[in-house]
Amino acid sequence: MTNAFGASHAAHAPRGSAGSCGLGASAASGGSAGRPAGGRLFGGRRRPPPKRVALDGNLIRENRLSVLTLDERWNSLFRCAEKTPAIARGEEILNGCIKEQARLTAELGECRTRKKLLLGRIVELTRHAFNRGGESAKREISECEAQIRAIKAREPEIDERLSMLRNDIKNANMELLETAAGHVYQDIFDSRRQLDLLDGEIAGLSERLGARTAEREVLAKSSAEAYAGLLDLLGAEQMDELEKYFSG
Repeated sequence: MTNAFGASHAAHAPRGSAGSCGLGASAASGGSAGRPAGGRLFGGRRRPPPKRVALDGNLIRENRLSVLTLDERWNSLFRCAEKTPAIARGEEILNGCIKEQARLTAELGECRTRKKLLLGRIVELTRHAFNRGGESAKREISECEAQIRAIKAREPEIDERLSMLRNDIKNANMELLETAAGHVYQDIFDSRRQLDLLDGEIAGLSERLGARTAEREVLAKSSAEAYAGLLDLLGAEQMDELEKYFSG
C-alpha cells in the first residue's frame, strides 16, 4: 500500500455527479467564507493552510473505511484532534449521501412490496371481472395496472440514483479522508516542531539546573565547614547568640 502525499487528485478515478447530497462542494476548501483556512495560531504566527494530500485509492477498501462517519476509528481520532470546518463540511456531505441512500433503498423496497400486492390483487379480481356486475372489478384492475406502471417507471429512477450515490459516497469518503489527513498531519507536524523547541528549552534549563545544583553544593559545603570552624572557636552558646543577632 502506498501513499502518494501531495500527488495530483487526477490520479484517482473521476469524481461522480454532485447529486442532491452536495458532493462536489469544496470539502477541502478550508472552511466557511471569510474565515481563513488553517487559522490556528502556532508559535505566535498564523499557521498556513494544511497541504492538500492525495491518498492511495485502494486505501478505503484495504482498511475497510467504507463510511468514515460510521467508523469508530474516525470518531476516536477526533477525541484528540481538532475537527475543522472543512472536515465538518465533508462529514455533512457524506452523511447527506448516506441518508439519501437509506431513504431511496427503503422506497425501492416499498415499491417492490406494493407491486407484488397489486399483482396479487389483479389475479384475485380477474376471477370476478367477467362475471355479471364485474364492472367494479374491471375498474379496480385498471387502477392497479396504472399504479404498477407508475411503480415500474419509478424503479429505474431509484436504481439509477442509487448507482450514482454509491459513487458519490465513495468519492465523498475519500475526499473527507484526504481533507482530514491533511489537517491532522499538519497538526502532528507542527506539534513536532513545537516539541523540538520545547526540548531545546528543557535542555537549556537542565544545563542551568545542573550548574546551579553544583553551585549550591559548593556553597552548602563551604558554609557548613565555616560554621563548624567557628563553632569550635566560640562554642554553642555564643553561636546561638550570633544566630539570634543575625536573624533579628
